[in-house]
Amino acid sequence: MTAHLQSILPKIDLAIGTIEEFNIAGGSTDIIASLEAVRRISAATLVVKRGPMGCAVIDGPIPRSL
Repeated sequence: MTAHLQSILPKIDLAIGTIEEFNIAGGSTDIIASLEAVRRISAATLVVKRGPMGCAVIDGPIPRSL
């Protein structure tokens, strides 16, 4: 699943998903490591859905924490 998602990511401008979905896309159980992996292959704006905590919008470098 990770390889398939990573083949699609360079073609998109906006990625929206939960922490679990970004972990699948990034191939890690650590959200920051996963987001960094996604960022290496895509310049897309990333929207991480965080349930009752709202969301994190990342439109540049990956922060150290959400």
